[in-house]
Amino acid sequence: MPDGQGGVQGKLISAELDTKKNAYVVEYTITPSENEPSRHLLTVFSLQPGRYILTLTAQTTEDLWAQEEPLLRRVTDSYQIKLLED
Repeated sequence: MPDGQGGVQGKLISAELDTKKNAYVVEYTITPSENEPSRHLLTVFSLQPGRYILTLTAQTTEDLWAQEEPLLRRVTDSYQIKLLED
């Protein structure tokens, strides 16, 4: 990914639609600057145009990812939403 504002570097690891959750699941890393540690993020989001956008993001520093991954995945796996009826 190209540099963002302030030199933030990002890398997309995966992105998928989870139809059971009615949500998109995105895994990515960012490096804010040379002086800040890289971060590993899991984001789950749902949208219903004209009604809402809901997001849940769990993150940790890249060096703690292996240790924290099981907990962060349990948190994002717990995300559920029921779509509103028109």
